[in-house]
Order: sequence, then C-alpha cells, then structure tokens
Amino acid sequence: AADPLPPSIQLYGCNIVESPLIFASPLIYWLGALMLFLLISLFFLNKEMRKNQADLDRANRELELRRSIEDSISSAIVITDLENKIVYTNPAAQVITGYSEDELQGKTPPYPFWADTSVLPATLLGDPSKLDPAAFPYRFDLLVRHKDDEQLNVLLLATPFYSSYNEHIGWIYMMRDNTIESQSMNLTNDAIASYQRLLNSVMSCISVVSHKPTGTMLGIHNDHYTEQLGNTADGHLAISRACKIPFNPQGSREAEVWVDSLERWFSITEARVTLPGGSHVTLQSAQDITQRKINEKELEDQTNRMENSSRLITLGEMASTITHEINQPLTAITAYANTAIEVIGNAPEVNRGQVLEIYKKIANQAGRIDKIIKNIRAFAKRRPTTLENVPLANVINDTQELGKLIEKKYAGIRIIYELPKVLPNVLCDPVQIMQILMNLIRNAAEAILEAGCTDRTIAVIAKVGANEVELQVADHGPGISDTMKASLFTPFFSTKKNGLGLGLSTCQTIAESHNTRLRVRDNEGGGTVFVFDLKICS
Repeated sequence: AADPLPPSIQLYGCNIVESPLIFASPLIYWLGALMLFLLISLFFLNKEMRKNQADLDRANRELELRRSIEDSISSAIVITDLENKIVYTNPAAQVITGYSEDELQGKTPPYPFWADTSVLPATLLGDPSKLDPAAFPYRFDLLVRHKDDEQLNVLLLATPFYSSYNEHIGWIYMMRDNTIESQSMNLTNDAIASYQRLLNSVMSCISVVSHKPTGTMLGIHNDHYTEQLGNTADGHLAISRACKIPFNPQGSREAEVWVDSLERWFSITEARVTLPGGSHVTLQSAQDITQRKINEKELEDQTNRMENSSRLITLGEMASTITHEINQPLTAITAYANTAIEVIGNAPEVNRGQVLEIYKKIANQAGRIDKIIKNIRAFAKRRPTTLENVPLANVINDTQELGKLIEKKYAGIRIIYELPKVLPNVLCDPVQIMQILMNLIRNAAEAILEAGCTDRTIAVIAKVGANEVELQVADHGPGISDTMKASLFTPFFSTKKNGLGLGLSTCQTIAESHNTRLRVRDNEGGGTVFVFDLKICS
C-alpha cells in the first residue's frame, strides 16, 4: 500500500523471479573485472610499499650510521662545491673553528676561520683530473683562527669530491688540530739540530754504521767525518778493521791505529749498540792524530839527543878524573910488567910463583881498566828506553863505580849508600836509572861546593815498599827555593851559572818513561831530596 504519489512520479514494478540473467549484464562484468584489478593492484602496491619502507628504513639506518661516524670523527670535515662555497660541515668543525654549521653553510672565501695568508688548496691544486690520483689526499700545514681569535696549527688534507656519477662536484677538506704535534715536532727538530750542532762541534770523525745481512750503511755522521772520510761507510770500516784490539764484554774498545789505506794515524773509540728494533750498529769516534805522532817521534828523537848530550856532558866534565882513574892502573901495569922483566931477565932461575903473582896483579889492573871503560861506554851509549827485569843491586853497584869518579873530581864530597840488605828486582832501563842517579849526585856535589857547605855528604837511599822501591838522593846543601821548584824540570832552566838546563829535564823525561815522576822536597836540617820510584818485579 502506498500513499497517493505526486502526479510527477510514476511507479513501475516487475517480477525479479522472472529475470534470471541479471548478472549477464555487461556493466556487472566490467565492474567485477575492475574490482579484481584493484585487488591485484592493491596487493602489489602493498608489497612495493613494504619493500620501499624497508629500503627507507635501511637508508635511514645507514644515514644515521654515517651521521654517527661523521659526528664521531675528531677531524673537522668541510665540503665545498666547485665555487668553494661550503655545503657541509661536521660537529668537529665547530670544535676546531668555533663556528656552527649554520654559520659556515654557504660561506665563500675568505672563510671566517681562515687565518693563513695563502690561497685555498683547491686553488693551488686546480683541475684534479690533471693531478696524480695516487698523491691524494694532499697535505697542507696552515693556521686556523678560532672564533675566540685563538690561532691553531692545523693539518689539512684536501681531496676532490665526486658525485655518484664520478663527476667532480667539489672538494673535501679534513682538518686536525696539530698544535701539540707541531710543538713536539719543533722540539724534536730543535733537539735534532742541537744534537747535530753538538756532533759538528766535536773535532773527531763521529759516525754510526748499521750492520744488515745486505751490507753496511752509514747512518748519523758529523761534518768532520764528511770532510775527512766522505759520505760512505768506507772510512769507518777501514779504521775499524785497522784496530786489532777485541771488543770488551761491554762492547767497546779504544786504540791508536795506523790505517794503511788512509795513510794516517787515528785515536779511536768504538761501541757496539743493539737498537730497540733488534738491529746492530757501531758508534765510532776517530780523531786524526797523525801530526801528534809525528811530533811525538820528533820529541822522542830530541829527547834521545838530549839524554845523550847530558851523558856526554857529564862524562866530559869528568874527563880528567876518568883519565886519572885509568892512568893509575896503567901505571901499575907498567910497573908490574917492568918488575916481571927484571925478575925473568936478571935471575938465573925464574921464580915461577913470584912471576905468577906479578901477572895476577897486571890482570887485576887491566880488569879494573876494562870495567871503567865498560861503565863509561854503557853510560854514554845512546839507545831507546827498554824496561827490563833487572836486579836493583846491579844498578847500585854500577852507580857506585861511577860515583867514585865524582868523589875524586869534587874533592871533599863523600857519597854514602843507605840500602837494605836485600834489594829486589825492578822494572827499569838500568843505564837510564844510573844516568838519573849520577846526574842528581853531580848536581848535589856542585851545589855543595859552590855554596861552601860544611856537610859534604851525599846519601843515596833505597826504601823498599810493597810494590815499589823509592830511590832518594839527599844532600845538606843550600837547598832550592819554592819559586825555583816550580820551574826546576823545565828544559833550559838552570840554577847554575853556566848550566844548560838539560840535566833535570832529561831526568824527568826518563822517569816518565818508567811510569813515575821525579819529585823534589826540602831535606830535614837543610838541603834537598830528589825522589822517584821503580816498580818491583815479582
């Protein structure tokens, strides 16, 4: 039932049971196809959206990781485009420069933190395609002005910035505060320079040679080494090979060596050192002593001449005494020979015992002459110092024989010998020790007679110690002042009116060759004592 409808509306009806082909309508077919397409599209769209979301999540995570890495880098990163406009900075850039990312974004040169007067590295490098890729990144040392006006020494690394299409789109700069390292480097350079100046100030050839299986290599060396031996290890090795003394347990040795290849003398000190890395080096200090050796040889020759002159002077001064000493036994020999002639010629029968006694006396007198001549010849003979194991008693006995000549030449002089019962063997040159004693005895005799001293005794004293024998020549003469003592052993210094000043200087040289020194002191009760030591031989 329905209320009456307005005249403008007409109502139609049909029996749907009587229309079974309604779904066969083309409209319904296309609607169904559309729905199926939409469902399939929604399925693939949803799948793509989930994939995109996963890619987006992965990209976000990668972006966050990269951002975290950039934030964790202590070096400042500044990226510019080709116009040198800043397009990116990391947090470390704010720490080094004091400027935030917003303050630096879009800035063009001169940058607010750029304190160096040089141009940008990008300007210096130019087109990266023309540069050697193996040389990147390029290193620069520059100054950075912090926002608070503090200046920092910065190490800057510059490298080109490429797009994903390998297109050069800008530059990447990495900056690291290098102030402490720079200061350390300056200190190290100063230390190295000071060390090099120190080495160059040494007037010896200083060199270090490393030893490797592949050979030797010259390391640290000073200018003196370069001037004398060149810039190779050859000079070092030649000097080292010339030294025949082995290294001691501590790995060092010292010697004076003649190097044939260099034709020079060197005084060397060498030390073997193992470095922390395990490599082995030899440190050598070699000083050229060729001129010193020449001077020493000339001095030795001069000393030998002085010693010989001193001995000859002594013998010359005693020439008359020596002549008298020889004439006495010669006169006796003549008398004994005449007596023998008379006995043999006048007696009808030769008294064999009487003649034999006469010949014995002649032989004794001839032996006396022979001994005097041998002592004089040994005393006057020039020879190099030779230290031998010698009985000291023999040296004293020979000195006594020559001392008798002193007593006869200088009337009133008496030489006494204060000796222990047993004298040991000593290490000495007997002739040279006898020369010292004779020189000291003669000097004492002349000083006593010149001063007119009443006590004219000269004492030769030997005191035996644990390792040495102390020999003394003591007198009670006028003595020697302290002023003169300071110059007493200087060549050509003499306290005598006509003295040459060679005697005591020569004696001191002889004493030094025996590893001792001649010393002088005042004698108790007046006079002078000269003392020197000789080493006892076991």
